[in-house]
Amino acid sequence: MHFKNSLLTWCVSGLLVGQTLPGDVLLKKSVMAMYNYNYDVAITLSDSVKTQYPNNPGAPLVWVGAKWLKAQAYLSTEQSSDTLQKCLNYVLPIYETLVEKFPTDPIYQLYYGSAKGLSARISLGEKNWLQTFIRAYSGFTLIQDAYKNDPELKDALLPFGIVEYYAGISPTVIQWLVDLYGLNPSTDSGLEKIEQAALMSDWAWIESKGILAFLYLWVEDQPSWALIHTKDLVKQFPNNYYFYILHLESLIRTGDALEANLYIKMNDDKYALLTDRQKSWYNAYVLYEKSLFEYEFGDLDTSLIYIQQVIDGYDAELDIILGNAYLHMGKIHDLLGQRMDAILAYQQCIDLDNFSSAMNHANQYIHSPFSR
Repeated sequence: MHFKNSLLTWCVSGLLVGQTLPGDVLLKKSVMAMYNYNYDVAITLSDSVKTQYPNNPGAPLVWVGAKWLKAQAYLSTEQSSDTLQKCLNYVLPIYETLVEKFPTDPIYQLYYGSAKGLSARISLGEKNWLQTFIRAYSGFTLIQDAYKNDPELKDALLPFGIVEYYAGISPTVIQWLVDLYGLNPSTDSGLEKIEQAALMSDWAWIESKGILAFLYLWVEDQPSWALIHTKDLVKQFPNNYYFYILHLESLIRTGDALEANLYIKMNDDKYALLTDRQKSWYNAYVLYEKSLFEYEFGDLDTSLIYIQQVIDGYDAELDIILGNAYLHMGKIHDLLGQRMDAILAYQQCIDLDNFSSAMNHANQYIHSPFSR
């Protein structure tokens, strides 16, 4: 459930800084297990590191990430948010103690800031944009200080990039605040920093690539750029259904019908391995991909059937895909000569108010009909 999207905080669940401390070998195995949906293994390993190596800065945060992802896989959105909050309540005092114990080591401040910033993920799901920014920024300032003290902490480039990107699509007051603290409130600058993190960081490259793929597909409308990153993600994490979806859409939207068809045929086997909650969450996503495939390589009537199923059964926390589904429906209606139905779909997309490129396109097509 990586949405993730989540323009502000998903980076921190993957934020580690290399194998330089006792316990990091086990912690790496924990992270790899977590991204391959082996949650119990990830929890056990990270908890072991946390217990055996209490000075390891990454263990508490990886433990939180693994517990939260497992909760998302089995529980409701409200229950998983409660799990995240309880886990953060547990580890934040640990980081406070570590920062006091190692006041001159910026790595502890980096992780403390990351843990504080993760609380923004809760308000993000509620679309409370101002609270999201305030919570994320309280952690971000700690990360910023850590990076100033040690510019080799390249993982910090990811939260910097996310804050800059988020500010670039936000109201002027938030842009002003970000500028005040020495960052560039620009989507271009934000994307550049996230790209640097994808190339240069020790561990944040995983989340960097996932976030970039998400943004390039569903916010920036640059599927060929997304494909660069999704290739790496599906290779490294073959059991991660979210990465599979990102890659499938990248293939469809870059016109690779043969490869996309192969991935669609893989779907039933991959889908069968998901939990019931994950199936409920991701069902709309895979139906959306099937609709896109039919739109690009099949027929419009079948595409319309699939996209209606997406909208009727949508059960994800964040609504970027839903907005794209409404846009897609409007485009199909326009191509079928059903103008009033198209306008209704475009308006439903606009009403979501979620900063996606779909909104911009819907605003255009609501005034001028879409045509290929």
